[in-house]
Amino acid sequence: MSAIGEIFTEQFLYQNHKKIHLYKTAVTLMLTYLIGIYYNVPHSGWATITVVVLLLPYPQVGDVARRSLQRSMGTAVGAIYGIITLFLFHGNIWLNALFFIIAVIIFSEKLFKKFDYATLTGLLALTIVFGASHSLESGLWRCGQVIIGSIISYIAASIMPIKAQRRIQLEASDCIAKMNEIYKTYYTPHRSERPKDASKQFRKLTKHIVAQRKSSSSAINESKYLKAQEESLDQFIVAQRLMAGALELLWQTQWASKRGFEYIKEMSSIEEQQTQWEQISDELVADLRQNNHYRVHNDITVSMSESRKELHEMFVAHPDDTPLSPVAYVWLHRHYAVQLIRLQQLAHQLFEPQTKG
Repeated sequence: MSAIGEIFTEQFLYQNHKKIHLYKTAVTLMLTYLIGIYYNVPHSGWATITVVVLLLPYPQVGDVARRSLQRSMGTAVGAIYGIITLFLFHGNIWLNALFFIIAVIIFSEKLFKKFDYATLTGLLALTIVFGASHSLESGLWRCGQVIIGSIISYIAASIMPIKAQRRIQLEASDCIAKMNEIYKTYYTPHRSERPKDASKQFRKLTKHIVAQRKSSSSAINESKYLKAQEESLDQFIVAQRLMAGALELLWQTQWASKRGFEYIKEMSSIEEQQTQWEQISDELVADLRQNNHYRVHNDITVSMSESRKELHEMFVAHPDDTPLSPVAYVWLHRHYAVQLIRLQQLAHQLFEPQTKG
């Protein structure tokens, strides 16, 4: 498949990931149910229940893989523990109850200390085995079906997989593209009148940032490299939030007063800086979407000295008319640019090494 075809397929997958995941889950459930019924597999309903629990709430393959592994591990250990307990103390409900209490402590504090879900499923398997003590075979079939359901869930999640890292990259590219669009449209120098309200655009930015935050823990579970870069991934998302905040405050300061706006229109240095930041934003959006090389500008320094000089000359010329909004406007432009450069550096740090892996 050509590079363009891969990008198109990927964009379709991630733009429609909720529907695709829903259909994939429905087909998996149907096949699991029908195979169990057709071959008359004992207690096959437990496999179907497991698919519902593991696959339906988690569209991203990393989440399903992690929970499937923990569920299989916990179920196997719980079943073995239950079999040994029943073999040694069959019919003694007091000793069985005592060993159930011991299991809670061992599973949560020793065996699965870092895996809460494995502890839960281990105790669930133990309950199933103890509950089916009159028919040990029945209990084992149920536990076996839980493990089979876990395997089926992972296989299904691996077909047209939704990866959290790629979702973060695409959400970030959409967020930065939208910010750059706002930056170009609403903060173009020499605008003569106030444009329409941009609140709807800012709400879209928030949705993109929240989507990345929700996917960050899954991305860390999917990639050992990102796990080691957890703080940088967090800063990557924070930088976008700070840029969005700067944009919204720029909106307020640009139109805070008529006289302040007149000062802002006269600052040619802002226009020169804007062109550079828009170009870097376009580069970063393209790099995130293509995901094969990440450019970085380590030689760029963000300086607003020319803008401050222009403001100083205006204030000297009009000492009795010095609005504060142009000063804030210059500072916010600098803040936006600093975060943009930082964002590009973080993208290079987080994703460039993986394009070479």
